[in-house]
Amino acid sequence: MSYNNNNNSNSTENEKYNIERLYNTWLVDSIVFLSFSFIFMDSIKAKSILISKFVSNLIAIFLFTINIIFTITAFTNYFINTNKLINKDKFSTQETISRNLYIVIGIIYIFIQFYLIYVLIKNTFFKK
Repeated sequence: MSYNNNNNSNSTENEKYNIERLYNTWLVDSIVFLSFSFIFMDSIKAKSILISKFVSNLIAIFLFTINIIFTITAFTNYFINTNKLINKDKFSTQETISRNLYIVIGIIYIFIQFYLIYVLIKNTFFKK
């Protein structure tokens, strides 16, 4: 019987680790994608790539939009999966505090992305 409890405990720890790892991987991928978006915009400004400014801004807006969707998807999956574990009392107090900190960081990161795309759209379509 203790073997089953230990096996169940390892299963829960693996599930927690996989949820954390997936969220971390998606956020890192999102940051890399965001960096690519900025590099693309910078190469347009430096005229390394010959493309019209309007088209390049549309591409940058598209890249930022994909990144925001990607980040929100990662955040939503993390939130839902950790909520399931919390409801099953599988998270300790320390793990819950860490989870809440990750959620706050994710929300801040999403708002930063929304602000960046707002500035880009404003400068692309509403610049006088």
